[in-house]
Amino acid sequence: MIEPMLTSRTTHIAVLGDINADITLIIPSYPSEGDDCTARSLQWGSGGSALNAAVTFAVLGGHSRLLSRVGRDPTADVALRVAHQQGIDISLVQEDEQIATGTCAAIISPGGQRTMFSFRGANVAFDSRAITPELLARIHLLYLSAHALLEGSQRDAALRAVELANAQGVPIVLDLSTPAIRQCPDDIFQLLPRLWLLCLNEDELRLLLPGQDDATAITRLLRYGGRYLALKQGARGCTLASGDCRLQVAPPAVTVIDTTASGDAFAAGCAWALLHHGSIHESALLGNLLGALTATRPGAAAALPGRDELRRRLAPSLQRLLHF
Repeated sequence: MIEPMLTSRTTHIAVLGDINADITLIIPSYPSEGDDCTARSLQWGSGGSALNAAVTFAVLGGHSRLLSRVGRDPTADVALRVAHQQGIDISLVQEDEQIATGTCAAIISPGGQRTMFSFRGANVAFDSRAITPELLARIHLLYLSAHALLEGSQRDAALRAVELANAQGVPIVLDLSTPAIRQCPDDIFQLLPRLWLLCLNEDELRLLLPGQDDATAITRLLRYGGRYLALKQGARGCTLASGDCRLQVAPPAVTVIDTTASGDAFAAGCAWALLHHGSIHESALLGNLLGALTATRPGAAAALPGRDELRRRLAPSLQRLLHF
């Protein structure tokens, strides 16, 4: 079983997956097909599951290196705006001359639930030659968004990254997605023994293991060999599991505006706390706080909480988890 080995104060994390330009529309009610609906607001922003996670790690005090691909178009500037603001390492973000930058339209209905319409664009063409033993030798954690398993050379890059990370003893986090479960479930089960942490929500758990109650499904997934499992449960918080331990932790009370990026923030927060030897309970608390605060404002990467807000909201006993 791979255990993290942190030998310096600076934590280096490679994040492989999608970055997008997001269009967020807040609507008064969800229309039926062919109907017309006037949005109450429109917002452009940086997004994509990999970027959201990389920003979370940077906010917590880590050095995030983003592995993705954008087009040579105006939306690339939108997609990378928050990465520039947070000082994320984008030296390995590739530029595609033919395929447009990934773009996602997030439709936010009353109650904060979002429906996504995505064009993955240049993300799927990420060149796997960027994944080298030298890259993996310099990081403490590989964070993989499951969208990277879907198609194209990005899929080759993801599988190569897992292989090299395992060979070099680098712990791996996989944050699942519904499309990945539908399109490549066999890959997911083959990856499970190599994972240090698996993150997924309740819908994804039931899709991955249909007909089983949550407790049975969690136990079955852990038997494949992963060290930790984090189940996202929305307004009920989360369940973290490892071995025979199962711990459900409620989230802080917040007013939900937009749940976009909340799951990414939660997963990155849990991974960060566990990587820095936080207990399962502490990891759940940090993940819940990041996810909850992200849901209090519209948008994706820009909606993530800042450092001052985290310091105010995180219990003094957990301040050691913040490396800034």
